[in-house]
Amino acid sequence: MEGKIIKIISNDLTVMSNDKLYVCKPRGKFRKDNLTPLVGDIVEFDPKNNYIKEIKQRKNSLIRPSVSNIDQVVIITSVKDPDFSSNLLDKLLVVIEYNNIKPIICFTKLDLLNDENIKK
Repeated sequence: MEGKIIKIISNDLTVMSNDKLYVCKPRGKFRKDNLTPLVGDIVEFDPKNNYIKEIKQRKNSLIRPSVSNIDQVVIITSVKDPDFSSNLLDKLLVVIEYNNIKPIICFTKLDLLNDENIKK
């Protein structure tokens, strides 16, 4: 049966398939193959014995947070308090674009800007 990992707590992987949740364990071969299951992975699993048999190929993954198969990311950044950091935004955009993920940028705290800040 095929499903998607939606939650990982310790060694318990919650897999959603056909609107049902299954709590599964990964097989030891993943550790041997140096492959760690991530939230977002599409997996082949055994619903009777509750273990993951295979992790399908990922289209992308991020290290922090550890997730895979991402289509879209929302970056929320403040313009004031803390001050806007174009450097941080650039770093995030580089990682997102490198992984072929669609970015959405949301600026917050615009109401804290005065006329002098807006001209900068």
